[in-house]
Amino acid sequence: CGSCQFTCPSNRPMLDYIRLGKGKVGAMIRARQAKK
Repeated sequence: CGSCQFTCPSNRPMLDYIRLGKGKVGAMIRARQAKK
């Protein structure tokens, strides 16, 4: 819904987890492309 960017109603750092996950997935993709 996007509200977690400002204040999450359940006080969970969802946006931080999403950004961390995107970074890890991006690193995995770059590593695979570097092997080719």
